[in-house]
Amino acid sequence: YQRRVHGATALRAKPFGLDVVFYDPNCPEGDDKALGVRRAETLEALAAEADVVSIHADLNPTSSNLIDARAIALMKPGVFFVNTSRGGIVDTAALVAALESGHVAAAALDVLAVEPPADPALLRLPNLELTPHAAFYSEEAWLEMRTKAAAVAAAAVRGERLKNVVNAQLLS
Repeated sequence: YQRRVHGATALRAKPFGLDVVFYDPNCPEGDDKALGVRRAETLEALAAEADVVSIHADLNPTSSNLIDARAIALMKPGVFFVNTSRGGIVDTAALVAALESGHVAAAALDVLAVEPPADPALLRLPNLELTPHAAFYSEEAWLEMRTKAAAVAAAAVRGERLKNVVNAQLLS
């Protein structure tokens, strides 16, 4: 799933003339070539050259607080930061400090580790945009989501092979 999201983001950024660079230790070799983007070998290398950092990762033990004070300090001064993946990937206090100091010029978040925001500082920062994690929402998307869910449930009841199963081991 995350490969689709970061790939879609990269393809949307390229027409704006952005030099898209990504870091993903789990992404197969060749995805960068297929998308026409560059791969950074380390998070540190990515942080050092990016003008905009956009996070597209699953939250797991490896990615929890991946973007902490140390990672933010490695980013270029004046970086723009976006997180639309999972709130627990970003140390919110470290991001607030970086926004207040100006090291991070601005940030846009549609996910937080604690929702609704527990830290009132988040609501006062003029260089922070908070939105609900509901970018998918439209009447058309809502109908499609319900229609697809019903189709998958019907296929499962009929014993048909299911597509895009993330927990296939539980089906046996």
